[in-house]
Amino acid sequence: MSLLNTEWRKLAFANYIVPPELVEKHLPAHTKLDYFNGNCFVSLVGFQFKNVEVGGVKVPFHTDFEEINLRFYVKHFDGAAWRKGTVFLAEIVDKPALSVLANSLYREHYTTTPTRQEIEEDETFLKAGYYWQLNREWQHIIVRSRRLASPVPENSESRFILDRLYGYGKVNEKESNEYHISHSDWHTYEVEEYSIKVDFAKQFGAEFSMLSSATPHSVILAEGSAVTVEGVSKITG
Repeated sequence: MSLLNTEWRKLAFANYIVPPELVEKHLPAHTKLDYFNGNCFVSLVGFQFKNVEVGGVKVPFHTDFEEINLRFYVKHFDGAAWRKGTVFLAEIVDKPALSVLANSLYREHYTTTPTRQEIEEDETFLKAGYYWQLNREWQHIIVRSRRLASPVPENSESRFILDRLYGYGKVNEKESNEYHISHSDWHTYEVEEYSIKVDFAKQFGAEFSMLSSATPHSVILAEGSAVTVEGVSKITG
């Protein structure tokens, strides 16, 4: 049985080019940084969790909520091919039980704080806004786009960011967790404008302070789809 069945919807990505050494110390064992056109990326992401089932069961008050996270991109060679994956540096939700479970069982990096979302749309536009509190001040990522969604071009930066079917987490210096993620190809909207208000140093650590004044290299708004996350596998070699 799958670990998690859900939908990830209205995913807003702000993608920043960073020096590789910024995230190298966070690399899970047996993974390598993945680059696009020679650049290393981190992404600030806000999105909807919808219709969540854990082990086939809907948990009361945990079926629909928003998450905000900071992530970077890696690859792992399984002996036959490279698996392209994501590593989460931090994940923000307003569900304390989810944070405790994910952090204690799977060594994730969840924090709990008030969050909210605002989704507006009509025939011509779509706006997705994700908000969370940091020291009682609201942070946000808001993206507005045209309403028509299109397939993601091959060999594009958007494809590099979105085409990730594995998640990796550091257990120790010799062992990592691997999650297999299944979903259909995502379509994206043409972004017209965005707003980001984040104190990266206070939220994610002083080493990320540069992002507070940085301009994202790209901003993506993806529709998302139904998603299945399989059970955790251990990588030891």
